[in-house]
Amino acid sequence: MQTRSVRLFVLGAVFLAGQATAQLRGAPSEARMDPVTVTLTPGADLDRAAAALEAQGVVIEQRLHQLGILIGKAPATQIDQLRTLPEIADISGEHQVHTQGK
Repeated sequence: MQTRSVRLFVLGAVFLAGQATAQLRGAPSEARMDPVTVTLTPGADLDRAAAALEAQGVVIEQRLHQLGILIGKAPATQIDQLRTLPEIADISGEHQVHTQGK
């Protein structure tokens, strides 16, 4: 019985340590995510820009290749920094974009 208590204690400590580490790193899953519309510069590679944004914690929900627009959610605290990435013309708040047939 005492061995089981020790195991539960150790598991609890490991879980809490993992949570603390994630908070110290500012884990994107913990951050508030704001809806964003990302407009790319003319001639930008949409897939490369999407990959760069995803590496910064952005969740891409829709890719509008012909328009050079990405729609998704970004960590609220990083939006200003994301605007400085290459190929990004603008990042704005939530907008409704209607595509043909929807």
